[in-house]
Amino acid sequence: MNVAVVGTGNVGSALLFHIVDVPSIDMIQVMNLTHEWSTAAIMDVVSAKPWAGPRLTAAAFDQLDEVDVIVLTSGAQMKKGQGGKDVLNNNIEVTRNILDSRKLKQDVTIIALATPVDDITVFIQRQYRLPVERVLGFGGDLDLNRLSYVLQSQSLPNTGIGIIGEHGQRMIPVYPEEKDFEQVAHKVRNFLGEITACGGSPRNLATGLLIARLVDSIVNDKNDVHYVCGFHPQHRLYLTWPYLIGRHGVAAPQPVSLPPKAQSALDALLARKREELSAFD
Repeated sequence: MNVAVVGTGNVGSALLFHIVDVPSIDMIQVMNLTHEWSTAAIMDVVSAKPWAGPRLTAAAFDQLDEVDVIVLTSGAQMKKGQGGKDVLNNNIEVTRNILDSRKLKQDVTIIALATPVDDITVFIQRQYRLPVERVLGFGGDLDLNRLSYVLQSQSLPNTGIGIIGEHGQRMIPVYPEEKDFEQVAHKVRNFLGEITACGGSPRNLATGLLIARLVDSIVNDKNDVHYVCGFHPQHRLYLTWPYLIGRHGVAAPQPVSLPPKAQSALDALLARKREELSAFD
C-alpha cells in the first residue's frame, strides 16, 4: 500500500519518523506546496534511519491518485484567544487547495487533522463524496491519553475509561463514578492550551506517534480500537468514539456504557451538532 503524508510541519515531520517503521507500506509519498520542503523532511528522516530512504519520495499533489491512505497534516493553527471555529474557513480552504480537482481512489482512506477536526472530517466526506467509513479524523486517541493522565494526577482510577463526542473543547470524558467531572473535563479539553502556556508551541511528538499507530491499523488490517472522529451509524452523525479500524477504514463503533453526566453531555452535544448540521446544509 502507498501512503501520502501531506504537510511536513511539526505533525508531519514527527509522523514521518514513525511511519517508516510501519510494515506493509510500499511507498510513503511526502507532499508539500514545494518539492524542496518534502526533500528536506525526507533528508531529516534518513539522517536517523537511512534504510528508510527507498520507501520515501517527494511527490506532487497530482499524485494523490496513486495512494491508498492520505494523512492531511496541513492547516492553519489556532492563535492565542482563538477557538477551533475561528480557523475553520481557513482550513477548509487549505483542504480544497490540496484535494480539489484531484482524482482520488474511491477506496482511499483519508485521515484529517486540521482544526476543528470533527468539522473538517465532515466537510471532506461530503465535498468529495467518499464512503463514510473511508474518512476519519484524528484526535481522540490523544484525548484518551490525556484523560488517563489527568485522572492519575488527581488520584482517581484511570481504568475502564474512554472519551466520546468531539476532539478538544467538546470532548466528553467517560470514567467510573464521575468524581470532579467538570474539573476533569476542563483539564483534558484545555490540555493543549496548558502545554502552550507552559512552554510555547508543542512539537506534536505524541501526535506523530499515535497517527503512525492509526495508519498501521489501516495498512495491516489490524482492526484495533482507536478513538477517532468517524461516522456513527446509530446517531447518524460523525462523532469521536471508539471504533474498530482496519483496511476498510472505520468499522463498528464499540459499545460505551455512559454514566449519567457523560450521557447528559452527549445528549446536549448531539442536539447542538444536529442544529449545526442543518445550518451547514
